[in-house]
Amino acid sequence: MEHIRKAFDAIATEYDSRREFVIPEFQQFYTTAVWAAESSVPEPVILDIGAGTGLLSSLILQKFPDAHMTLLDISENMLEIARRRFAAGKNITYIVGDYSQGIPPGPYDLVCSALSIHHLTS
Repeated sequence: MEHIRKAFDAIATEYDSRREFVIPEFQQFYTTAVWAAESSVPEPVILDIGAGTGLLSSLILQKFPDAHMTLLDISENMLEIARRRFAAGKNITYIVGDYSQGIPPGPYDLVCSALSIHHLTS
């Protein structure tokens, strides 16, 4: 996973601007992910694994504005972009870590991931 961390640290500042051009049906992908996110509580505790710059988290927070969101990513630089995105946000935690080694203890009402779990090898 070290090579993945280095690669994403290197492209963090350009990642969001490139994503729309390399992901087929970009808007539909994210719209569907948010549509599928459900919680029975008004203030869900949400974990975004491989959160990167926080794009999926930002869209889910539009659906659940009172959520407690944890963004977990292997790349410090990607999470730095997320910190800027959520500068005025509340109830947001950032964790630099390799989720292939485990996730932070919950419980969570919702766990999401956009474009990350395909990097897992097993």
